[in-house]
Amino acid sequence: MSYSNANEITMELDAIISGEKRAWSQISALMHAVKERGYWEGRSDSFSKWLEDFGCKIGLGKSTLWRYYSVGNKYNNLRDMAAFRGHDEHYYPQLEDLQDHVSPESLEILEKLGRVMSYSETYNVMDEIIGGTIRRKELRDKWETFKPTLDGQTARGKGSDVPKVDRSNKEQANSLLEAMVLDALKKAGPSWLGLNTPTYYRLATGVIPDVKGVHHSGLREDAPESGPNIIALVKEKRESVLVVHGIEIACDLTTSVIQKLEGLWWYCDAAWVAIHQDATNIDLGLVPDDVGVIGVKNGKVEKLVEAGQGSDAPFVDRILKGLLLQGVGA
Repeated sequence: MSYSNANEITMELDAIISGEKRAWSQISALMHAVKERGYWEGRSDSFSKWLEDFGCKIGLGKSTLWRYYSVGNKYNNLRDMAAFRGHDEHYYPQLEDLQDHVSPESLEILEKLGRVMSYSETYNVMDEIIGGTIRRKELRDKWETFKPTLDGQTARGKGSDVPKVDRSNKEQANSLLEAMVLDALKKAGPSWLGLNTPTYYRLATGVIPDVKGVHHSGLREDAPESGPNIIALVKEKRESVLVVHGIEIACDLTTSVIQKLEGLWWYCDAAWVAIHQDATNIDLGLVPDDVGVIGVKNGKVEKLVEAGQGSDAPFVDRILKGLLLQGVGA
């Protein structure tokens, strides 16, 4: 409903105050009409005071109503900007017509993702939210993947209090590419290995090998203290052995990155480097022997070079213990 006059607004307010149920988006649309049409004027000292009084009548706190109003504003802005994708104004439903599965939290996360994603990528996620094909847990996980891109004061836009990624900043641009690679791997599942339904598949990040108290006597050198960016545990069939894949995300093949790739064999049965194919500093000829290469482009994951599989990773148990200590493998 567009609430073209004060009578329509009054009727809807009375219905809600009398106890009729309304979705958050309908309440948000109504509050927008109250503010935009100046309905509150003459009825309260300010829109904020009117909103607070309204909340008291329907049993909702001021902060909750402001949240509804703010999220509705974010959605309306995204809907208005849909022309960037060539859609007309009717492609996305009006605020009050959103279905119940579109929650305030989902749209808040979408707005945050819009600070790091392109318009096209942002609206791809918006399509999933509106269509109900992405769960809030997946959205939260996606934001946790991209959030590090905005860490630090350098992520703040000039003249703005809203952090936004600066793609001209090499460090932030690389961080964004790394997040895109990780996000694509999470979405791809085991398909990058050519597997559809393995008996077991688990992707884990931030695993710290449990190397405390390890005696390295007799070994050529000590194992590196840090493991790969990503661990993939794969058991293809019930009778198959569990294979530990170590994946290092890289935007540059620097000496330290190459050394890290060579060190993956201490902890993993198979070692991989994952790259975003938009990165321009990758010379695949520098990738160590037997280290596989995973490429990501346009959100799709492709195996570019097959990895060899070792048989004597001396500390594979230490990475598994690290998983248990992290709680991922519990």
